Order: sequence, then structure tokens, then C-alpha cells
Amino acid sequence: MNNFEGLLKKVHAAIYLSLEKLWNVPSELTLVTTILDPRMKSFPFVKDLYRREQKANAESLLSNLYTQLKHDLELPEDIRSPILDDDDDEFERMWASNQQSTQTADNDNEIMRYLRCPDEPKNVDPLLWWRDHKSSYPILSKLARKYLSIPSTSVPSERLFSDAGNHISAKRTRLTPDLVDRILFLKRNSMCIPIFPPLETNN
Repeated sequence: MNNFEGLLKKVHAAIYLSLEKLWNVPSELTLVTTILDPRMKSFPFVKDLYRREQKANAESLLSNLYTQLKHDLELPEDIRSPILDDDDDEFERMWASNQQSTQTADNDNEIMRYLRCPDEPKNVDPLLWWRDHKSSYPILSKLARKYLSIPSTSVPSERLFSDAGNHISAKRTRLTPDLVDRILFLKRNSMCIPIFPPLETNN
């Protein structure tokens, strides 16, 4: 048993050293997806020496993405508030400045409110969490759906290619692309769609 535990420690050390060498500097995409994961936004898996630096970089990236998305979602400039008086330029500048400062505060509040929340348990589905908190974080939830939906591996696509190869053979050359698409869809979603009646059990 002791020999087995010693072997496991050596394997863990080798994996850690390999990961530290090959992926020492996290990409911007990794930082954004990590901070948008409500279970990992405090970077609990990073060493204390680098945690503050990585978290600060992630917060800066998130703030930039948030500002850009909020700007893209804003109404066109020709839709203006009726209280603006074109003859009173000074009042217009004061009102616009006040609106801009209010919007900036709202942006900071949404991000800061999210970052102040404690990390969620590891068994929480991050996409379901963002769906349930969409009303509290309307813009951040859009970013989360965009970045957290990126597959972390190519396994699903590889399995889909294998399924396509199993269905398209020399003896099935008359299959249309649309039919193949439907067959593969049913195959990959058969666990979610009740296409087969329940099995009858003899009591």
C-alpha cells in the first residue's frame, strides 16, 4: 500500500511539473472563463503567490468585455431622451455627463456584486447558475453563455465523426445529407428524447 501511495505521489508530481512547464502562462480566454465560472472565480486552485495577479488580470479582461458588450447593446444615438433641450447645450452636457457616470457605476456594481458573492459548490452547473441569476446580472450572463459554452475537449466532435462513419458506408450510398443529419441527431440525443416506449416489467 505504501509503495502504491508513493507511486501516486510521483505521478502527481510529474503531471504538475508538466502542466507548469507547458501551461505556465494562462491565456486570456482561460482567465475569462475561470472568472465567469461561479465555482472558480476566486481562483482557489492557483498558488497564493500568483492568485492576486491572475485574478486582477481576469477582472480587467472581464471589465473590458463587459464595457464592449454593454456598448453594443445600447440603443442607437438617434433615440434620445425627450427631456434634452437642443437650445440648452450646458444642460445637455450636464445631463449626459450624469447619465454616463450613472452607467459606469451600474457596470461596476454588476461586476463587483458578482465578485463579492462566495464561490459556489463544485457540483453546481455554471450554465444553470447563470440562467437562474440572469435577472441579477443581465450583461454578465450573456458573456457567461458565450464563454462557458466553449467545449473544453474535442471528444464530442470526434464521437460524432465516428457515428457518421458508422452510418455512411458502401451499402448505404442512397442516404441524403438531411436524413444523415436527422439520424445523427437522434443518435446523439436518444437519452434526452423519449423516442422508445418504456420497457414492460413482469411482476
